[in-house]
Amino acid sequence: MEQKKFALLVKLVSIASACVIFVLTLIAIVQFFEIGSANRRKASLQIQISYASEEKYSLEQAISKQKDAKNAEKYAREQLGYIEDGDIVYE
Repeated sequence: MEQKKFALLVKLVSIASACVIFVLTLIAIVQFFEIGSANRRKASLQIQISYASEEKYSLEQAISKQKDAKNAEKYAREQLGYIEDGDIVYE
């Protein structure tokens, strides 16, 4: 009788161990796919950050050029058609 109880206990522990290993394997597989997804999202965000920083740099350069009086005057003359006293206007 004692041997049957021990055999039953061994079977139950074996089944429980197999179930735990199976669940842990499933969790590991799911985590593997989630890590891959997170890495792809990270790469996409890095590209967006890179693009935004390049755009920020070019905007800062444009702003610094606009702060220069010569560039502002040149822009006003070429794009907006402003003239100064003494300029000859051709029509």
